[in-house]
Amino acid sequence: MKTIHFPNVNKFFSKGAEFFGKKILALGFLSVIVGAMIFIIELLMAYSIQYFLFALGIGDPQKVTNAIDLSIWELSLFEALLFFLVVISTRSILVWFQTYSASIISVEFETLSRKRLLNWSLSNRSAQVADVSSMFNEKIVGASNFISSCLGSVSRLLVMTLLLVALIKLSVEVTILSIAMLMLVFFPAKFITKKVRLASNSIHRELDFSIEKIIKGVKNILFLHIHGLYKKEIREVDIHLSEYLTQYKKYHFWVGMKHTFPQVLGIWLLCAVILISKDRELIADVVLVQFFYLFIRFIQNAGEVSNLASYLSLTRPRFLAVWDRWNEMRSWTDDWVEGGKDPKLFGGLIGWRFEGVSYAYQNGVDVISQLSMDIMPGEALIITGPSGSGKSTFLSLMLGLVKPTHGQIYIQTKSESFLIDEARPQLLNAVGYVGPENFVIAGSFRQNILYGCQRSCTDEELKSVINQSGCSYIFDFPLGIEHQLTEQGEGLSAGQKQRLGLARALLRKPTILILDEATANLDKKAEVALVDTLAELKSSMTIVAVTHREELLRIADRHLTLPTI
Repeated sequence: MKTIHFPNVNKFFSKGAEFFGKKILALGFLSVIVGAMIFIIELLMAYSIQYFLFALGIGDPQKVTNAIDLSIWELSLFEALLFFLVVISTRSILVWFQTYSASIISVEFETLSRKRLLNWSLSNRSAQVADVSSMFNEKIVGASNFISSCLGSVSRLLVMTLLLVALIKLSVEVTILSIAMLMLVFFPAKFITKKVRLASNSIHRELDFSIEKIIKGVKNILFLHIHGLYKKEIREVDIHLSEYLTQYKKYHFWVGMKHTFPQVLGIWLLCAVILISKDRELIADVVLVQFFYLFIRFIQNAGEVSNLASYLSLTRPRFLAVWDRWNEMRSWTDDWVEGGKDPKLFGGLIGWRFEGVSYAYQNGVDVISQLSMDIMPGEALIITGPSGSGKSTFLSLMLGLVKPTHGQIYIQTKSESFLIDEARPQLLNAVGYVGPENFVIAGSFRQNILYGCQRSCTDEELKSVINQSGCSYIFDFPLGIEHQLTEQGEGLSAGQKQRLGLARALLRKPTILILDEATANLDKKAEVALVDTLAELKSSMTIVAVTHREELLRIADRHLTLPTI
């Protein structure tokens, strides 16, 4: 017999299994199984109530003809009561487990998604701070709630289906009549669902706008204060936050209505059905108790499904955002090569050779086009150009952090030349880097300078790099090098932080020094002193500096000006 394969279906389930992870899928499957067990308990609950009534002398089990024959067991009042207590206790345990597993699934997914985002955001230079922050908090939490709500809906739909089968077993006519009357709830429920959806969309819109405005305002706080615009920004965000609150109130009002209205109306309708059924003798009196209990549970599960459906509409956009980001992260690969050339080859000075190198953004626009040049070991290359001309991209190409769209980049030593991909880790180990915003950790000056250093350093080495980088201000603090800093480097100017970064870079004893706008926050005197230091270091390392200022040009062996894109 020929086997039929469904590659798209298999691919879908394989991708889903990868997205959720084995542990979450196992817990989800177990949660659905527990849902089926809860149905069995609900059925036993109906029978245990009936047994209890029989034990009290209410009803005759011999008259039961269209359900399980209850006359096969003759239970005493104590036994009937014990049976009821065991069943209701078992139900409570299963409901607890279902609630617990839903919470665990939610937290498991949050943790898994955050780990993925952490790895991607710190490995990918194109990650945006605002986007990562929003994804890490609000969107991942919303997506995890969406998943737990989906599982809750599946479990309750399963229970509803099984309850419906049980009701039909008790009485086909009464079940059809009950469902038909319950359909009267459909049109009001549809109206309420529309209100829930509109409020849900408004909530997302107002929250996203508020987050975007706050992040933009914090990043430009000096501009806002200088121009007296910060109060205007606060008022604008306040308006959207107030609207967010209003829409959230509407959302919960209509969700409450959607959850409560079907149950209340359903109970009224059920009572009407029972009166009709009794009047027309559609169902035996002794079975009415079972039918009444099971149909109430059917209505309650329907109400819970309706409520979860509303919450799914609220959290669905967050889930889709996480799903789309996961697909993006899944297709993104870090081409890091762990092997390659012997690190000892990098003991000497290093240069580069660019052969027809181009790099284009995703929109297809070339930021660097057909660049061919040599940077000899020990030279000082100064890169200038207007903002957006590709200076940072050029540095990323030099360090192998991005691949050129066209062309090749080679590392050059005095004795040989090879592709940059062959030994990128060894290349980075030879680099000292100072960026426009220095990375400060909570700790002492000593810990900040040593941060990232993979070898033991003497106090003499620390003092040497402190003097070379112009960080003698450290000794003006009462505790000197042991003075404690916050992560924001409070008490230090931007220029002092950058000199601290230079000290850290020089401590690595690099053969390549990368300066990315490292003098931007220095005053003229400090900048001149730094350039004098770099002039002395030229013989011991290759220097590549991106700058908008002219002082660094006096040490340039090569000057690259990148044009406006």
